[in-house]
Amino acid sequence: MTFAFLFDLDGTLILTDDIYYNIWEIILKDYNITLTTEIFNNYIQGNNDNFVINSLLKNIKISSCELSKIKDKLFLEHIDNIKVIDGAIEFIKKLKDEYNYPCCIVTNCNSIISNIIIEKIGLNNYIEFIISSDICINAKPHPEPYLNAMKKLNISNNDCFIFEDSKTGILSGLAVNPKCLIGVETIYNSNNLINYGVNITIKDYTNIDITNLINNSNDNINAIRKNIIKNSYIDVQNLIISETKIKGGYIADVVNVKIQMNNKIYDCILKMENKSTNLLSFMANKLDLYEREYYFYENISKYVNIKIPKFLCLMKDSDCNNCGIIMENLSIRNNFKLNLNLNVESIEISLNIINNMAKMHSKFWNKNLTKLFPKLYKNNDRIFKHFIKNFMMDKINIFKNKWCKILSANDLNKCYDIINNFDDIQENLSNNNLTLVHGDIKSPNIFYDCDNNSEPYFLDWQHSICGKGVQDLIFFIIESFDAKNIYLLYDLFKNYYYRKIVEYGVTNYSYEEYNKDLKDALYYTPFFTAIWFGSVPDDELIDKNWIYFFIQKLFIMINLI
Repeated sequence: MTFAFLFDLDGTLILTDDIYYNIWEIILKDYNITLTTEIFNNYIQGNNDNFVINSLLKNIKISSCELSKIKDKLFLEHIDNIKVIDGAIEFIKKLKDEYNYPCCIVTNCNSIISNIIIEKIGLNNYIEFIISSDICINAKPHPEPYLNAMKKLNISNNDCFIFEDSKTGILSGLAVNPKCLIGVETIYNSNNLINYGVNITIKDYTNIDITNLINNSNDNINAIRKNIIKNSYIDVQNLIISETKIKGGYIADVVNVKIQMNNKIYDCILKMENKSTNLLSFMANKLDLYEREYYFYENISKYVNIKIPKFLCLMKDSDCNNCGIIMENLSIRNNFKLNLNLNVESIEISLNIINNMAKMHSKFWNKNLTKLFPKLYKNNDRIFKHFIKNFMMDKINIFKNKWCKILSANDLNKCYDIINNFDDIQENLSNNNLTLVHGDIKSPNIFYDCDNNSEPYFLDWQHSICGKGVQDLIFFIIESFDAKNIYLLYDLFKNYYYRKIVEYGVTNYSYEEYNKDLKDALYYTPFFTAIWFGSVPDDELIDKNWIYFFIQKLFIMINLI
């Protein structure tokens, strides 16, 4: 079998921090900034030029192109000071000479500098090619550089080993789900790298056994298989777990599993917790997203009157703690498609999604859900009550400074008003006219049965809650449509949902109450999402443009309602 080995360059094969420290010291001196270790670590190390410009140099007029030219010139003057990580050259030569495994470089350096470095350290005859930042539309942490490398090698992600040292690179590597992601301990220690999501760590390349590296990457799959057979409460006779992830890497990993029960083979999906520590998994634990989804599937799903994947069982770890869900694999069904673009599809598909929302909400409307399902949270539960507001108060100034050029003074003042009134918003969404809420309805979380009028099947119930039905409606609109269509469709969707819940039997819910709930719903999860991701450094976002459009749509809706 052929495997591919993909290496980041700076910090992974070579060390240039001393060189770049001197380069940045020279550059910043022209702007009367004295470089310190703190400035270098917080603003420069592991980040690209756009990040430095938008943070450290945001009041200075210099383009990334100009900055890159200055850095390149200075780098070439100091190139003799490059340090190669112990064993790196020998390791790559061994991969090529003894195993004939293709090796390539995937770097945020530009092509001129990266080619000069590879030639300088004597690897130009051992590297298939270099994927540099200037030949990609999106640099790391976007997955594009690694996807381009795999496409050029004509090899699957499941046959790739990726070596990275920085948080930016690890995010890029995680997004393509390689066979093994190896962290190099040049910036972070082993524990930090493991928490960021790598599978194993190395200090350098000396004494790496290539055969063991390939074999050890299967250990996680074997452990999962053993836990399912031993700890699940269904009678599993046998199972095969695909080593190729379908998606995931941040909150959860999703893989195909074939399970044999009662002499029948079931094609399933295993959705399992990601144990790494990152922005999303941290918030997932704070908001108890994992246990909320486990509770939904085990205790609530059988009562839901809309289509969802069939639930088989929870996955347990060796201590019998919940760690994943096994459910039906909808992707193998004939002509089922995930995430239709509702901006261009027939309006009937969107109206049917809203109809399904209204049908589910009406069934559970004003039922005593906390008695029926004691572990189903409300919006004012203790895990949300102070944490969300305090988090936003802590991040609002970062958000304001970052988005002040695209948001009006009125918009920014509205942010402070919402945060100041957030306790009341939570209470309003937790009293009167409550129902079962999915919490994350959007087209990416829906499978469509395209042979049956694109009937929706709803996925990802980790945000399920006892709240206001309009929470689902608002989130669906803001996450499934572009700005132009929000203007066109908001009034239609708003009135259609209200009409449908009345048709399904909801009474004593006035249109005035409905309008008030719509505002509170918009000021709750969508606003929290905007503050959260809108205060994250750009280099820690896979899709840097997503949050821009989300914030744009949020304030369009704030001004519409």
